[in-house]
Amino acid sequence: MVIASPKTLYYDVPEDEEVFGEDAGKRISLEFAGHGQLRGIPGFVYDPATGENLGEFVREWKPSYRFINRFNIPDGGTVSDIEGNDYFVKALDGEEWLKELEGTEKIAASEDGNYSLTRDDLVRTSTLKIVKSVIGEPPAEEALINDGNPAVIHGEVVFSE
Repeated sequence: MVIASPKTLYYDVPEDEEVFGEDAGKRISLEFAGHGQLRGIPGFVYDPATGENLGEFVREWKPSYRFINRFNIPDGGTVSDIEGNDYFVKALDGEEWLKELEGTEKIAASEDGNYSLTRDDLVRTSTLKIVKSVIGEPPAEEALINDGNPAVIHGEVVFSE
């Protein structure tokens, strides 16, 4: 097995200042360090507990801190190496942030850290919109192979009819 060393790649940030802000039009050097590890997109440290942007660097990391990229490379965007070879970018994961709705009251936790809400405070199932899965319905039990158990484990076929 050959393990490739990290590779320097370059991203030419589009000129769109509305989307890319101060990084629009720049060429950014990134490090590809293996599957899912494209590092070096500029960002900042954010503390969601206080709502404070702490800048690009902090002296001491706290559990509530998050590093936020200033932008994301769009799915299908391209990066290139020093030889001019292009590589497509595929997003593997991401984060979504929720914000408090204006005009809603906060629900405070008690001193022991627990909330006082009960099951009766949840939204009624009848008011929820059930969206059918885009993947489809689960297969009927008789259609499962290997009784629904994995058919390949660590590259070894363990399928039984």
